[in-house]
Amino acid sequence: MTPKNNQDLTQTTLAQQLTNVNQQDNLQASRLLIKKQKHDLTVEKNHQRTLFWENKKSKASNTLIKTLISLFFSIEFFLREKFKKVRHYSFLKLVHKKKEFTSRMAGENIKSKLIMMLIRFVFLALMGVIVIFPFYWMVSIAFRSPTEINDAASGQMSLWPQTWSLEAFNMLFNNPKAELNITTAIGISFAVSITSIATQTSISLIGGFGISHLRTRANEFFVMVLLAAMMLPGEALLVGQYLIATKLDMKETFAALFVPFLGNAFTIFLFMNAFDGITDSIKKAARIDGVSDFKFFWKVALPLVKPIIFTSVLMAFITSWNSILWPQMVIIENKKLYTLPMILWNIMNSTGDPQSVWAIDLPDGGKLMDPQNLKMAASIIAIVPMFIIFVLTKKYLIRGITNKNGSKE
Repeated sequence: MTPKNNQDLTQTTLAQQLTNVNQQDNLQASRLLIKKQKHDLTVEKNHQRTLFWENKKSKASNTLIKTLISLFFSIEFFLREKFKKVRHYSFLKLVHKKKEFTSRMAGENIKSKLIMMLIRFVFLALMGVIVIFPFYWMVSIAFRSPTEINDAASGQMSLWPQTWSLEAFNMLFNNPKAELNITTAIGISFAVSITSIATQTSISLIGGFGISHLRTRANEFFVMVLLAAMMLPGEALLVGQYLIATKLDMKETFAALFVPFLGNAFTIFLFMNAFDGITDSIKKAARIDGVSDFKFFWKVALPLVKPIIFTSVLMAFITSWNSILWPQMVIIENKKLYTLPMILWNIMNSTGDPQSVWAIDLPDGGKLMDPQNLKMAASIIAIVPMFIIFVLTKKYLIRGITNKNGSKE
């Protein structure tokens, strides 16, 4: 065999060996890839199984976990506070001794402090009972049955109703004898109140701005007239207002309920003071920008007196909603314009009148001569809107009365 043939044979052998090695490497790589895919699939299945059971557990014990967490934090907070007291015991004891020493030097002692705390607590509790008890008694009477009210007329009435009854409220809203439903009366009261708010607030704003902004020689005279009108009681003006309403032929009309009260001296005076409180720098800046009087009123002055506007709106609503004397003077025959206070007034006057439309029938065939439950139920209906409005807006009412305006120096 020649050297050339030997060289060819060696090359062929090396090529076969490389091919075998490559095949073994490819086979091993394929096996590793298959193992890796199987491992990844197993891991994914385990992960999905874990997520499934964790989801089940979280849904099953969500409330329990929340409870345990809140309990844990509560215990932790309690122990932390106790630990602080134990840790700083010496310091707190020293502070307590200094407080006692200061109290003794000022002539105070623990006994006097306890006595004052007891007196304060008793006073506040007594005032709370005095304020809350009338409302409780009104509610308890309103939910009593007519039989219990009739029996109590000849004896004493318990503090707690024997049976809770809605008969009084049913009588108010579903009285077939009444010419006007109390729901309609509530709607009329709201309509009169909203109309009074819109007209009275608008006129008071214009009047207050005119007296404050448009300086004339008659300003002092206008202020004196406003103060004089504020000093007069409202009842003293009823005769003149009644004569005006009669001359204008407004009796028995919706306009008679709010037109005589379009101008309110107090709200005009309130707005005048608010507009007077707007700083001169704001007025000068508006003049430099060429702002007209109307634009200054609409764009600058009104946003600065928003608390006063809110106070005026609340006061107008309260006055109109609770008005009873004036509507009774101008609305007599037209019962379709009866407001809620007028319905309440008629119910109050139904005592002792068995022919009244508000007389309640008793189970024995008689009439309830003094429907106290009906009166208290009507009072609750009349009070609830004002109570809700006052609770929601009392801070704005106080802010509007105490603050002069919204501008800053």
